[in-house]
Order: sequence, then structure tokens, then C-alpha cells
Amino acid sequence: MGNPIDFPNGGRALVVEAASDASPSRLLGELGIQTPGAIVVVVGAADSLDPSIVPWLTQQFSRGLGVAAAKTDAVLIDGGTASGAMAVLGEAVADRKPRPDLLGVAPLAKVTYPGGPPADGERVALEPNHTHFVLTDGGEWGQETELLFQLADDLADGAHVAVVLVGGGQVAREEALQTVRRDWPLLIITGTGGVADSLADAIAQRRADPEVEAIEDPVMAEIVAYRNIDTVALRSDPSELAGLILRRLRPDEPLELVWQEFADLDSNACRQQTEFRRMQLSILTLGVVGTLLAVTQGTIEAEGVLGNHWVRDVLRYAIILVPITLAALLTAAARFGSGNKWLVLRGSAEAVKREIFRYRARAVVYSNTGHARTSRQVRLSERVGTIAGGVMKTDVNRAGLRRYVGPLPPQELGGRR
Repeated sequence: MGNPIDFPNGGRALVVEAASDASPSRLLGELGIQTPGAIVVVVGAADSLDPSIVPWLTQQFSRGLGVAAAKTDAVLIDGGTASGAMAVLGEAVADRKPRPDLLGVAPLAKVTYPGGPPADGERVALEPNHTHFVLTDGGEWGQETELLFQLADDLADGAHVAVVLVGGGQVAREEALQTVRRDWPLLIITGTGGVADSLADAIAQRRADPEVEAIEDPVMAEIVAYRNIDTVALRSDPSELAGLILRRLRPDEPLELVWQEFADLDSNACRQQTEFRRMQLSILTLGVVGTLLAVTQGTIEAEGVLGNHWVRDVLRYAIILVPITLAALLTAAARFGSGNKWLVLRGSAEAVKREIFRYRARAVVYSNTGHARTSRQVRLSERVGTIAGGVMKTDVNRAGLRRYVGPLPPQELGGRR
């Protein structure tokens, strides 16, 4: 089992020291970390941060990353020291309920902690809000990177991983490279300086102009060429970062949301179709009944039958009421436009279904050839959002759409036609 550390702030963590040949599984077992729902690795900005960005980064970590971690039962992994982005992360999630496991990986020769090596000018304190630490036998910063990613690899057996990059220097550059080589999604918080901003600028240039001059640095070129990178501005709403992380940690969730959108449109299209056909049947029936009544009255008048019988009065009143009712139905049909709404909803439902099938087949815009480096999930959300937005600009906006409740995908695709 790991050795406990009691910090002055009341925090307690378990620490294990890792030899160069230590098994990641054994280290995690000693710390008691079980397979999590997901893993979020935070890299970069190990040194002090510009004080002006700390409040904004705190919000991104607390209301963005922290929310996503709570929803996915994620383990957080970082460098573990009380400096830079790691200090901000520890403070940001310290009061979260439930509190996520926060694992720090650092070189033993470079850190100090209560009951451990004494502080000196070369050592940095461990961050007191972390719950677990693995201390490597490396003597320099950056030598812990390989083990950090090995631990994430081991935990990732059955769980998804997302890597968040904040600022950073040469070590962060290597960490970003390790991320893309593992085909893990990389989320860059721009406005934090260092490697994060350099990469974001290069990616933006490449996306704006695919013919932009090639990058000479082979490491930067390999990272920039990676398709699964997203950027989020430091001062953006933290929910944007939370959404990006959730889309990476729950890759099938966007598809489920799109199936819900299809089901909503499809079920409401079927309802409008039923109302339209019922209205048309009522109008046709009244037209036929009115014609029969008029013919019947004409025959009675011509033959001179029934005399002053009450049936003749009923016929006269019925002939008056039928056209009035028919006019009311025609006005209602024109006013509420069930037929038009049915066509709009059915067309939109089929458009969403088309996007789902293209997405699942990785066809057209969902292939990875010749398209921007945004993920397939983002492209799906954007295109379906455009379809849904178009629906709301029509008369359907006043229809009071009902939410579909049932299995997803719906068992009868396309509903009743």
C-alpha cells in the first residue's frame, strides 16, 4: 500500500515511489486506484503562471473540467506540484463533491512534502489537494512524462482519455506529442501562453489555409497535423470546455442526442400527419354530406313529398350548418397548417437520419479526408444543429413540439408515412 502524507491544510494523500522498472498496474494497485469511468490528463505550465490568467484558469478547471470529471467519474492526472496549472487544478477541485481522484506524477529528486525530503532551493512542494502521488526515480523534470502516460495507458483499459494542455514549454511539447501518438484527443486552452498558444496559432493557420508553408520543426508538424485537436479560449464560458471534454470522454453521447432529435422530429411529424389526414377526411366528409343533403332537399321539393313534415325543417337547418362548419374547418386547416408542418418536420427528420447514416458510415463530411480537423462528433452536432435551427424558423415553432419518450434509436425509423 502507498504511504500516507498529511498536509498542513488537512489534506491526505497516498504516495508510492516508483523504480525505473516499476509496473504501472502494480503502482496503481498500491494506491488503490480502480479502473475509472474516464481519465483526464492535464499537462503544461508547470512553472509559475501569469497572475492575470489564474482567476480565469480556475474557472475553467472548476466549472469546466471539474464538472466533466464529476459526470464521467474521471481520474485526473497531472504533474502533482504546487506550482503552475497543477496548483490551480488542485485548488479548483478541492471542494468538489464528490471529490475526484487527483493523481500527481513527479520526479522524487525534485519534490518535497511533509515527512519526505526536506525543502531546499531545488525542490518544489507537492500540491496538498491531490489524493495520490507516484514519485519516479528520475532526477530531472520531464523524466516523469513516460511513466505519467504509462499510468494513463493502464487506467485507459476500458475508459476514454482526454488531455488538456495549458501553456507549457519543452516538457509540454513532448507531452502533446505523446498524446497525438496515442490517438488521444488534445484540448488546448488558448491564451495561456507557451506551447499551447504556439500550437493553437499553427493549427488555426493550417485550418484557414491548408496550403500554408510546412512547419520545419518535425515535432510541431506532427502535432499540428493531428486531426483530433480542439481549442477553447481561456476567457470563454467554462461550459464550452466541459462540453468538449464530455464529447471526448463519452464519444457516443452526441449520437444519442442526435437520435433524440430525430425521434422528436419524427414523432411530431407523425402527429401532424395524423391531424392533417383527419382534417382532410372531415372536410371531404362534410362536402359529401352537404351535397347529399342538397340533392335530397331538391328531390323532396320537386316531388312535393313530406309536406310540412319536421324532416324538411331539419334538412334546411342542416344545409345551412354544413357550409358554415366546412368553412370553419377550411379556415382552421389554413390557420394551423398541419400539412405544411408535417412536410417540414418529415423533411427535417429525414435530413437528420441522413446525417446519422453518413456519420456511422464515415461518409462524405464525416470521413477524415479533405476536411477540417474538427472531430466527427463536432461536425455531426453542427450539421444537425443547423437542421434543427431551420425548423424553428418556420411555422413549426408555434406547434408546441412534444418530446419523444422511448427507446433510442426509435424502433420504427421514419414513423408512419
